[in-house]
Amino acid sequence: GFGLKSAVDGTFDFGMVSKTLKDEEKQQFAQGSITQLGSDVLVIGVNAANPVAQVKPNLSTEELVAIFSGQTKTWQELDPALPDRPIVVAVRDLGGGASEVFDNAIMKGTPISDEALQIPSMGALAGKIMDNADTIGYVSSGLVNQNPDKITPISVDGVAPTLENINSGAYKVGRPLLLVSSDQPSVQEQKFLDYLLSEDGLKVVDELGYIPVAR
Repeated sequence: GFGLKSAVDGTFDFGMVSKTLKDEEKQQFAQGSITQLGSDVLVIGVNAANPVAQVKPNLSTEELVAIFSGQTKTWQELDPALPDRPIVVAVRDLGGGASEVFDNAIMKGTPISDEALQIPSMGALAGKIMDNADTIGYVSSGLVNQNPDKITPISVDGVAPTLENINSGAYKVGRPLLLVSSDQPSVQEQKFLDYLLSEDGLKVVDELGYIPVAR
């Protein structure tokens, strides 16, 4: 919530927000601006060395809820062909934008396990998956695309996080990438926004592995 708070109280000209804004949050920027640069998808990712990607490349919502709530504790409980090793669950800090997206799309109110590792940044969460073969977590699509040999994506309910499925809305674990300001942009700030939304600016969004907003 830091991006929202810093924009509302004027600490910064723009706050970066990666979630769908609630109506009451939008009201805070009624006299300002809300600009979407693109979309991020939360990919269920595992370490590339984990055999789950070959044994069970698709997980149902129910299986994910059981894993992230701590009901399913070992990989062998998930499938007898998998190793009898503890599942290490990694999530973003609870209450943040990513955790809210994951709760709305997958958990739907079921609490995350007390044993889950709460990671303060998406980069560190991706690093935890890359460092530990038994870790599973939800990771920004950009980081998965930047580390294709280290993080393997898992399909959800038979839907893979492909560009086609993301654009069609078939893959639902996603969030917008926003810049918000409590005041109307100045001339200089508008030029900055115009650049971000230009072909050159959106090319960077695409190169980082995210989905640029349609121009």
